[in-house]
Amino acid sequence: MGAFRTLPLGRRRIQSRILVLYRLRPDRLAALLPEGFAPRAHAGFAIGAALYTRLEPVLPGPRAQGSEHLAYRFAVQREDGQAAGWVARRETSSWLEARCSKLLRGAHGRARFRCAESALTLELA
Repeated sequence: MGAFRTLPLGRRRIQSRILVLYRLRPDRLAALLPEGFAPRAHAGFAIGAALYTRLEPVLPGPRAQGSEHLAYRFAVQREDGQAAGWVARRETSSWLEARCSKLLRGAHGRARFRCAESALTLELA
């Protein structure tokens, strides 16, 4: 966000977040990775994550809505041996962020999220 520091899109409070970690077969993940990346294994498995984040609205007001985001990330190793994270896909509920995503942090697809929240649970569909 270096050139866009004054945009409020980049600095909003997180209202809720869900992180789901899962393990994969390294050979299956290797088939999906771009050239120059290899799966980073732990205990014989590759590591993947789905991260859901709900952000507060950009502008305050009774009709203001926040935005929801989902990113699919994988632990990888670059050709030079450095550990890294590869984001395979990003999705957002915000049409504005989807349209401006190339200016922000890579392409975002559009998605709809249904979220039911109580004091102890957060259910996401």
